[in-house]
Order: sequence, then structure tokens, then C-alpha cells
Amino acid sequence: MNQEQQRKADSLRRVQDFIGANADVVGALKDSEGSKQLNEAVDALVNHGGNQAATDLALAGQISRRRALQAELRASHMQPLATFARAKLRGAPDFAALVKSGKGLGPAQLVRAARAMATAAAPQLDVLMRAGFPADTITQLGAAAAALEDAITERANAKVRRVGSTKGIREELLKGREAVAMLNAVVSKQFVSDKTFLAAWRAAHRVTAKPGIARVPTSVSVSAPVAVVAPSTTPVVDNVAKPEVQAAA
Repeated sequence: MNQEQQRKADSLRRVQDFIGANADVVGALKDSEGSKQLNEAVDALVNHGGNQAATDLALAGQISRRRALQAELRASHMQPLATFARAKLRGAPDFAALVKSGKGLGPAQLVRAARAMATAAAPQLDVLMRAGFPADTITQLGAAAAALEDAITERANAKVRRVGSTKGIREELLKGREAVAMLNAVVSKQFVSDKTFLAAWRAAHRVTAKPGIARVPTSVSVSAPVAVVAPSTTPVVDNVAKPEVQAAA
């Protein structure tokens, strides 16, 4: 959730707590349609928020993994073959595919270039082996390309999941605020003469201007009167010394 969404979600939980703490006062309101809708929205927000947070962590880890696989594919597989092809395989079929090191290519382009290189290098396996390349050089190249492609797919799927969670959060926040509006209509009518209760209720469902849960009373109590100190009537004395005026001689 972003900060604005978090503040809205916090206000919904405060309303839940307020109704629970004042269940004996609000009576049937705690079992009303508005309360049920509010509870369902808060529960759904917890699930969507947890899924979104988990997906964000997964996406961060996938970026590092994908970059590592890209670097390995270029440095350990494509670059050595490209260097050898320039020195020994000039004039070979698909020479252009053999000399692409993958530098400057994006993840998906790199996968395609690696597979093109593997296809072009297959007929040259005997030459590669005589030069000292392992017999499974082309297999290793294909496996590295497949690993990078899997990482790309995993990240794309994680993004789809995050979009779903984000949309779910927006929808449940709307349902939650709608539920609060329903409850507010009833509370405003039922407690129209109880200014103390209404003030606490407004504090509970208000969306705060800053991140975090505002500290509001979950139950209504009468505060002790605040003493008002009357302003002092004692005149203020200027303690700065005044220079003496000397009479003219």
C-alpha cells in the first residue's frame, strides 16, 4: 500500500475498534450491514496488503537474480564463443549469430541471441572441442538461456500478481469507506445530542493527514476540566538600565 492507502486502511481499523469498544452503547449497530461490510473490507485488505508486500519482496529478489543470470550468460557462455568465432570461424554459416556477445541487449533479446548462437554453433562442435571447449558447451549455453528466460517469466507473473493485489486494495478501500458512510449516517442520527460521543466517533473515522494510526479514544469518557489561568495584571518592568541624564554645566 502507498501512504494514502495506508492512512485510509488505518481509519477503517479505528472504526472497527471504536465500535467494538462501545458495543454496549451502539447496540445493534455492531451487527448492522455497515459493520459487516466494514469487517469484510478490513479482512480483505489484510490479505491483499500481505500479498502485495510479499510480491514486492519477490520482485526485488528477482531483479538481482535476473541480472546475475544475464551477466553469467554473457561472460561465461556467449563472450568466449564470440571471441573464438571471430578468430577461427570466419565464413562459417550464420557467422553473424556466432559473434554476438550479447553486450547492450535487454533480457529477452539476450535469450534470443543466445539461442541463435547455440543453433549456429551446433555444426561447429567438433571445431570447438578440438580447440579445447567442453563437449557440452552448446548445452550449457542453452541451459543458461533457459534459466534467464525462466527468471523473466517469473518476474512477469509476479507483476501480474501485484497488479491484482493493488486493484483489490483499491476496491476494498472503497467498500470500507462506503461502510463507514453508512455507519456515520446512523451514528449522526442516534447520537445527535451526545456531542462527546460524536466527537470521538469523528476522530475514529477521520483519515489522518500523515502516515500512521492516529491515537484516538476507542471508548468515550468525560475528560477533566482544563484550568484556565487568567492573564497577569502586573505591569511588565523593563529591567534595562536607563542612562542618567547629566545637567548641563
